[in-house]
Amino acid sequence: MTTSTTNTKSTAVIWGIAAIVTAIFVCTVNNSHLVLRASFMMKVFAILAGAALGTVFAVIGDAFRRYAHPDVVITNGGFFSLIGTKLFWQVGPQLIGLFSGVFLGVALVLK
Repeated sequence: MTTSTTNTKSTAVIWGIAAIVTAIFVCTVNNSHLVLRASFMMKVFAILAGAALGTVFAVIGDAFRRYAHPDVVITNGGFFSLIGTKLFWQVGPQLIGLFSGVFLGVALVLK
C-alpha cells in the first residue's frame, strides 16, 4: 500500500469522525421545528445521513485543497493575516464541505 493511499484513508477516517460528532451536535442542540417534531429514529437516520454526506463533502474539500493550494502566499496584513491565510488553506475547504454536507444530510432526512 502506498503512502498516499494510507494518507487518504486516514484523512477520510478523521473527517468521518468529525462528521459524526458534528451531526450528533446538530441533531441534539438544534431547537428548530424540524428537529423537535422528529422521532428518535428519524434523528438517528438524520445523524447517519449527515455523517455520510459530511464525510464525502469533507473529502471532496480536501481534494479541492490539494488541487488549489497555492505554493506561495503573499499578504500585506502582517503576521496574523499570514497565519489566517495558512490556517484557511490547511482546514478551510474541508470544514466548509463538512458543515455543508452535515447540514444538507440532516435537512434532507428531517424535511
